[in-house]
Parts: sequence; C-alpha cells; structure tokens
Amino acid sequence: MADWKVNSKKLSVTAPDGTEFGMTWVGKEWRSDTPVQTDKRADQALKRWNDALSEGVDLLKVTGETCFGPEWIAPMANLLEINRTSIHRWMTKERPLTIDHPVWPDVLNAVGKCQAELQYRADAVKEFHKTLKALVRKADTFESGRHAGGANN
Repeated sequence: MADWKVNSKKLSVTAPDGTEFGMTWVGKEWRSDTPVQTDKRADQALKRWNDALSEGVDLLKVTGETCFGPEWIAPMANLLEINRTSIHRWMTKERPLTIDHPVWPDVLNAVGKCQAELQYRADAVKEFHKTLKALVRKADTFESGRHAGGANN
C-alpha cells in the first residue's frame, strides 16, 4: 500500500517498493511532478488521488442537497461553522476535498443535526396536518349544516 502525505498544495506518494512521486495542486487537479512518460505508477497514483478528490466533492454535494435542498451551501457552511467560500472552493475544485479531509467528522455531525431538525419538522408537519384536517372537516360540517338549514327555512 502506498504512503500518502499531503501538505497544502503538495502531495508526496511513496509506493510499496520505496519509489517516491510528487504531485502539486494546479488549478483544479493534482499534477505529477514526475514526468509521466517515465513512470506509469505516478500517473496511476495521480488518477487515484483525483478520483478521491471528485468523490469528496460529490459526497459533500449530495450531503448538502439531501439536508438542505438545491440552495445548500450557505446552511451547510453555517452548520459546519466555516466560510461559504471554503465550500465554493471545494466545489469548483479550486481547493482539494478528499475523503480523508479533516472536515468529514464535522460533516457527519452536521448530518446528525440535520436529521434531528428534519425529524422535528416532519413531526410538526404531521401534527399540523392532523389539525388542518380536523379544521377542514369542521368547516365542511358547518358549511353543510348551514346549507341544509337554509334550504329548509
């Protein structure tokens, strides 16, 4: 198994055979510091890392949309107590967001809070539905009685 080390915009990978590869964050992806034509393993490691980056972005987006709907970035940022710009930079891949990023435990906690809030809202809507249904029935009964009484007089 390879040993991965990330330091800001630099990534170093040490393969099981001891071969080292360097990568640098450029724009929206990791690029190899090692000439690609000289070693396919650097290319494979780079692809795996960029795949992990995409998985992190996709997972955060699905999580945000599931909890908050299409306008999820601001409420997720508030819940994570981070700046919206940070999330935007992850989503545009300006900054790396991999599955091993330290934000994920906070995201997990945020989902737990979101679940509790959604359950509370679901329970409140259920109770409101019962109340509204009773009011509609009462209004229908009153309206039916009024029409029936008016027709007989």
